[in-house]
Amino acid sequence: MTLVETVLLALRNLKANKLRTFLSVLGVMVGVGAVITVISVGMSAQAEIARNISDLGSNMIAVVPNLNASQDPRKVMKFMTLELSARMLEAAPALSAVSAVAQSNATLTYRGEPTTASLTGIEPEYARIMTTKIALGRGIVHSDLDSSSHVIVLGSAVARDLFADLDPIGRQVSVTVGERSRPFTVVGVVEPKGSVFLSDMDRQAFIPVTTMVYKMLPSRNVSMFFCQTSSPDDADAAVAQLKRYLSTVAGDDRAFEVSSQQALLKATRQITSIVTAMLTVIAGISLLVSGLGIMNTLLTSVAERTREIGVRKSLGARNEDIRSQFLVEAVVLSSLGGAAGLALGYVGAGIASAALGWPMAFNWLAVVAAIGFSTLVGLAFGTYPAARASNMDPVAALRYE
Repeated sequence: MTLVETVLLALRNLKANKLRTFLSVLGVMVGVGAVITVISVGMSAQAEIARNISDLGSNMIAVVPNLNASQDPRKVMKFMTLELSARMLEAAPALSAVSAVAQSNATLTYRGEPTTASLTGIEPEYARIMTTKIALGRGIVHSDLDSSSHVIVLGSAVARDLFADLDPIGRQVSVTVGERSRPFTVVGVVEPKGSVFLSDMDRQAFIPVTTMVYKMLPSRNVSMFFCQTSSPDDADAAVAQLKRYLSTVAGDDRAFEVSSQQALLKATRQITSIVTAMLTVIAGISLLVSGLGIMNTLLTSVAERTREIGVRKSLGARNEDIRSQFLVEAVVLSSLGGAAGLALGYVGAGIASAALGWPMAFNWLAVVAAIGFSTLVGLAFGTYPAARASNMDPVAALRYE
């Protein structure tokens, strides 16, 4: 009997027991669909995290005080000054730019209508480091820092809340931080950037960092430093130079946390890969369970077709022919389930990505692996029923009632 004839016979036999066949196929379909969905969602998570990290800036390195691990937190905060920007740029030749950053929550008011924003004091280099683009007006410039001027650049959401359809450039807003309130002139509006790591970047407002620390905050400390290298290849060297300099200055190698954008991206990819692998293994268990369903279907089929097997053997069918027939039926069951699982996995991945707001990711290598594994499951769990059928004594099979 040729392979085509064996496949057609397998389909005919499976069609004779539609409900049993459907349940076996359903088990494989759910297993394959779950594996494909989990892998696709994991890839979507990686793509979303990579997008968020890239949105943070270009070749960025963050320097923040590590107050929890430091031996003397108050001593560490003494170094968080505007002057440290120039010192780090000089001490780390791999850096191309540094911006001190001071942050606080603030209330902005225009004509009696208030809105909240994350007020961020920055240096002009911040815009390049964080890939911040100006939609209207201008950004913060060095002359603003030199004079500690009262100018402000609004995030798109803040500008919309305060001015609606009005042109905000040149208008004055009142900015309140704690008990301090100052008038600021709007000189620019930032292009919409959306949310990054659940933080709404469009609800920020930017002022000169000198104005922030000298006039708006109770202390003259900055919150952190954002640095930039000319290329990603310089990131490791810059991090090493910064760590060496800062540990020497502070006398404590744990006083500051220095992390590069590339290291953060690598770490998050490793974490999501591990989580995806764990979930894939869990989802793959359902494929093994579906294999038990295939075995049960074939064992029942062997019992029901005992006389048929006896007739075929008495007419000259070899053990290999009988074994091949049932193995083909197992493969057909698993293949049908795999094909249906492919469609289910694609739909599931699309629904999950849309619900989470992540980009759709579909790995065809994972699809091939999942369907191939389902086929192997069919072969593995079909081997015993096939062997049992092929080893039947034809005389005993013919007498079977």
